[in-house]
Amino acid sequence: MDDIETLIKKKALEAWYSSKSRHGDRGAADVVEELRRIARGSRVDEIIERALELYGDVARRAFSRLVDLYRAGSIRELSDYELYNYLRGMGLHVPLQTRVRVVRRGEKKAEDLGESLRAENWGEE
Repeated sequence: MDDIETLIKKKALEAWYSSKSRHGDRGAADVVEELRRIARGSRVDEIIERALELYGDVARRAFSRLVDLYRAGSIRELSDYELYNYLRGMGLHVPLQTRVRVVRRGEKKAEDLGESLRAENWGEE
């Protein structure tokens, strides 16, 4: 009976060490760089940088999980939209800068929507 318990503890310890070494050989920068290769889209860098700025290690763990899923074949390339939604689903709200540009007849009328509406209301167009 003692031998069985010792064997179980030994196997559990080996499994723990192997999982630590498997995840420990990959640095935080490696995970981020691999995620940049996996994800596609114009806002991927902005999403990753903003998530790291706001959430730090929590974001790195989320990125590590995504990389693990990719390596396992559970997911394919991610679009920037899918990356954003994945982080949102984990409770990591990553606010991104958004702009609305008003273009009329091929000409940019205002840098933002507020300026355009003020111009329309006051007849300044």
